[in-house]
Amino acid sequence: LVVTAGAWNYKVVDYLDGLAVPERQVLAWLQPTRPEYFTAESFPVFNLLVDEGRYYGFPVHSVPGFKFGKYHHFEEYGDPELIDREEYDYDEEMLREFAMRYFPEGCGPTMSLASCMFTNTVDGHFIIDQHPIYPQISFAAGFSGHGFKFASVIGEVMADLAERGDTRHNIELFRLDRFSGGRGSAISGQRSAVSRQPLAGNKQYSVRSRRDRRVIAGQHRDNGNLYHHSVFAEDGADAIKPFW
Repeated sequence: LVVTAGAWNYKVVDYLDGLAVPERQVLAWLQPTRPEYFTAESFPVFNLLVDEGRYYGFPVHSVPGFKFGKYHHFEEYGDPELIDREEYDYDEEMLREFAMRYFPEGCGPTMSLASCMFTNTVDGHFIIDQHPIYPQISFAAGFSGHGFKFASVIGEVMADLAERGDTRHNIELFRLDRFSGGRGSAISGQRSAVSRQPLAGNKQYSVRSRRDRRVIAGQHRDNGNLYHHSVFAEDGADAIKPFW
């Protein structure tokens, strides 16, 4: 059995709960005022770290418009069934402010906006492995917004794992056990990769349709309770050091 359920992976494979976390993203397509600057021949795919955050974008190709977005758009995490898939004025405002400052010739009228989901891991790398207890099950998860371009080789890896239980490709970087300290350590019957503590008051959250609906990073619904996952703890990097 091969599981590649995208943002729903953690609901299918128990071990991915808290390690492959869905996040709302929004992309913009703007009409360039100088379209000759944004063709595939003159404009690169970019990944740009600036004061406002990390942005990515593409030349005009196939679909009209200068396409770009921001990693961790508004840091809205949650259940994929509840994440708001609408686009709002404040989404457009934030993206247009970036374009106006850094690519003013690309900041013409907004042609379209689209929302989607990234599924992030704590270290930004994929999770590709066999189930620790049921090795006949393999899974691929947590592509963190940049998995599509690797689809062909990931397909080979998943076919190898399904047919032979091993792969010709080196996937050690992507193994599940990197979060728990060594190959096979997850087979203890305890999910040591995720430290869970119910928050006080047994609170629940709902994803609302306004800017203040934001779900705090590191919190998500599980059996009606809100848990704090130590790998996404608000107190910063110290919370995740033990896992690699």
